[in-house]
Amino acid sequence: VVVGTSKLAADPAMVERIMAMVNSSYYESIKDLLHPRQTSYERLSREEVVDRLEMGDAGPRANRVLHVAFRGEALEPSTVVGCMSSTHQPPWTEQGCGHWGLLVVDKSCQGQGIASVLIEAAELRLAGVCREIQIEYEFTSGHAYSERLANWYEERCGFRCVNGH
Repeated sequence: VVVGTSKLAADPAMVERIMAMVNSSYYESIKDLLHPRQTSYERLSREEVVDRLEMGDAGPRANRVLHVAFRGEALEPSTVVGCMSSTHQPPWTEQGCGHWGLLVVDKSCQGQGIASVLIEAAELRLAGVCREIQIEYEFTSGHAYSERLANWYEERCGFRCVNGH
């Protein structure tokens, strides 16, 4: 797992791979909540992927970054298997409350511990700056995918929901 930078953002194939992976994953998670004719979902545009990757250029001082998980040592579009964002101080949280979200693992790579490694990288980055960390995910009560995700976060990972579902 690496923090994205302008070097990754300069590769159009890398940007396309991340964008396609995120948008496809979000679509798969909510497709049964969408109109039957809707066959895609855009969570991130190319420009947003580039912006998020470039934010990592500030190094440890970067407020918001995009973590990118690769299979193996090569940092190539074909080896991207997941991503997530982390933010030291989002504008919507109290002082000292960091945030992570946009957790995505390529569908063909799920169940291999990649999400756990991404979460660990984000929390390690935030731990030195934040006294608490907020996670964000879309939840719809009674929706099988939402219930499974909430169960994974709360039961398997040990997070707790303080606002209720």
